Amino acid sequence: MFDHDDDDNDDGDDLDMAPNFEKMRGMGFICWREIPATNGEDQEDKKLSKKKTKLKNTKDKRKLDEIEPEQEIETPVKKAKKKKPKKKTRSNQTRATSTLQTADENKNEEVDTTSNADSFDIDKKVWSDLHVSDDIIRSLLEQNFSEPTPIQRLTLPIAIRDHQDIIGAAETGSGKTLAFAIPILTHMSTLLENNEMSYGQFTSLILTPTRELAVQIKSHIQIACRYTKFKTAVIVGGMSTQKQERLLAQKPEIVVATPGRFWELLQENNEHTMDMSKLRFLAIDETDRMIEKGHFEELEKILKLINSDDSNQSRQKFIFSATLMLQSSDDKQKKKTKKKNDNQDKLATLISAVGMNAKPKIIDLTKKFGTVETLTEARVNCPLEEKDIYLYYFLSLYPGRTLLFTNSIDCIKRLQSILTLLKRNPLSLHAQMEQKQRLNNLERFSSSENGLLIATDVAARGLDIPNIKHIIHYQVPRSTELYIHRSGRTARADRQGLSIMFICPEEVFLYRKIIKTLNRDEDLQAFPIDITYLANLKQRVRLASEISRLHHQVAKVTHEASWYHKAAKELDIELDDNIEDIEKARSANTKEVQKKEMQLRNELDLLLKQPLKYTSSLNVSRSYPLLFGDPDQLASRRKNDTTALDELKHRS
Repeated sequence: MFDHDDDDNDDGDDLDMAPNFEKMRGMGFICWREIPATNGEDQEDKKLSKKKTKLKNTKDKRKLDEIEPEQEIETPVKKAKKKKPKKKTRSNQTRATSTLQTADENKNEEVDTTSNADSFDIDKKVWSDLHVSDDIIRSLLEQNFSEPTPIQRLTLPIAIRDHQDIIGAAETGSGKTLAFAIPILTHMSTLLENNEMSYGQFTSLILTPTRELAVQIKSHIQIACRYTKFKTAVIVGGMSTQKQERLLAQKPEIVVATPGRFWELLQENNEHTMDMSKLRFLAIDETDRMIEKGHFEELEKILKLINSDDSNQSRQKFIFSATLMLQSSDDKQKKKTKKKNDNQDKLATLISAVGMNAKPKIIDLTKKFGTVETLTEARVNCPLEEKDIYLYYFLSLYPGRTLLFTNSIDCIKRLQSILTLLKRNPLSLHAQMEQKQRLNNLERFSSSENGLLIATDVAARGLDIPNIKHIIHYQVPRSTELYIHRSGRTARADRQGLSIMFICPEEVFLYRKIIKTLNRDEDLQAFPIDITYLANLKQRVRLASEISRLHHQVAKVTHEASWYHKAAKELDIELDDNIEDIEKARSANTKEVQKKEMQLRNELDLLLKQPLKYTSSLNVSRSYPLLFGDPDQLASRRKNDTTALDELKHRS
């Protein structure tokens, strides 16, 4: 379990990063067309306009001192009486036109000054109708959360008004975190008003499988409770125990934790968390992953400790996941015999393990296909040895923030080496990294418009990184749940996104299993590949792979030589002559390898300085779907910054 690896030198302050939230609402502009006057009336209109402006400015100056700094100045609808012109008379048509102009101006000014207030009142009423407290509504509206998501709309009244336990299932990016955070905060405010709790009392525990998700949940809670005095602490692996004990010494009312580190603190009899009798709220995110047998043994111990308390029945509990109700497809016979009982057995296990009330409210918003409607899914079939070429093709032709998933850390290290040589500037994220470096890479990825992050499934669940355009499954995920969670990192909050799976012949059986479990009648659409680029890209990838191999070879020899000499020095012995001879031969060979590596680096640098070229000399497999077309037309489309989604729509 990766949340055990502690870093005693980590100061942990990275966990208090201010979230970076994108504006979700636009501005409206009211425009009108001025009706021109006749030539004989122009001068008279100008004089009349000057008089009106002067009169208006005088009135505004008198009232300015009476208006608060943050209050908008409303222009009065009723205008001062206008003096009739003495010299000229105006036709009925001209008077009507002038009246219309004045009325339109007054109307537009009135709409401008009242529209913001009206919008705020409407948005506030939407949240108020769901029984959310005023302080939390104020925080939400300031962050432009103008209306609840479907899972929030269904969950909040039941959780706040009826105080029921909740089992929630909804697609990734649907707002599940606030669906349990808002009821917890609202109830805590009520308990505080009724003197049923006090500040500094451990009241709420939120458990999550990964460190990054814990940090993100804390950020969401801090947004919602901005105008309260509640404190939230994150307790995860990768931080020093002493640092987290100092955080708990501040007596936070809400603790967001991974099970491993939280159990360690319980075993150490931490003063703040030891007493569970006053714990009023328990939430478990990504519950299906958390309760897998043997996955989180500490969670079972925590739940047993919590459930043994006499106050457990009055404790409100929330369990949420994106794949809670997903049925796995085995063979047809098993599916027929178990189909009716699969969900019931799974829910019974959940209710029993968490200690929920006999009849919790179940809210299932998962669609038939398991993924959101704004997600576009595609595939690339290719031989295993050509995956790197197709990957480099996609990254070169379709810029945008991209999250690439692999099944192993070794694969991440290999791809990071190759893509770095190809100037793609990849970042990595996996369980063997220190917590501080993981958070730093996430921040750098989030701030780069064309960032590339290569990650294991530690990044598949819960992370809400804004504006990820592409999800690439470099290796087919081992389960349907992982595919849904990986793909859910894009197409969030009703935005468009692309999930593309790279499939070699050895992985077809995994792909078929995912398609079957998702109840898909057809294959994912094939992503079109422009074959005219591939030969040129293949040469670049071949050079980068060879350079990476040679560099690794030199590093390995250097490490082994260093180990021999270090061991001999510690044992105070001299190396055997045979070992000395071997070391000399290896050293000579290493110099030749380094020389070759430098030659290949220079060759690759020259290639990378050249633009991508069309070529007809193809040395790639033609056994897979490719995109053919007139090179001039294809080049023209490239100049217009065709996105990957545009390419799919154009070819479909």
